[in-house]
Amino acid sequence: MNFDFNRHTIGMALRFYARGLSFPYDELIHELHHLFREIEKTIDTDIDNTVASRILDVINFYQGEEQADLHAEYARLFSFVRDEEPLVSIQLSQINANIDQGRLMDEIAHSTSMLGVDEAEDAVPNILDLFSSYIEMEDETYIESFFDSFIASGIPVFCEQLYQVTSLNFYKEIAKGLNELVFLLKE
Repeated sequence: MNFDFNRHTIGMALRFYARGLSFPYDELIHELHHLFREIEKTIDTDIDNTVASRILDVINFYQGEEQADLHAEYARLFSFVRDEEPLVSIQLSQINANIDQGRLMDEIAHSTSMLGVDEAEDAVPNILDLFSSYIEMEDETYIESFFDSFIASGIPVFCEQLYQVTSLNFYKEIAKGLNELVFLLKE
């Protein structure tokens, strides 16, 4: 895993993508702008700058979408419909059946992260929030282990599925930006 980045910047970027993948509530744009402004203040490296640029693209596409369209697309992508699976699973355990589910549930149970109440514990936004708290830790071996086990092994698959299925540019940009973030951290 590449550690040539400002950990605070990347932690906020992970929180940004976690919020972007939550149901698009009315005040979400304000929260996304706030996270972007905080990210701008901490840019130290080329990776930080690349991530911030991609986040600005995501915000611009969000602003170009109608709230009703965002609500409808979120429901179309991630909601169960009459005994059918969602178009895109938001649960990491369904995206990658090879993850260590026991370890992941232990990580979640022992974390201090505020997990989304309405989502499964292993929902991608929750995993991103959890990893955002880990990324600022000193123990690089632990960070790398979590990254390899859960982020690098599942998030790119999720991003590819989201990109292929969504009809809104906002979700395409989320998929591209999050996938690029994982790629940059992997190098």
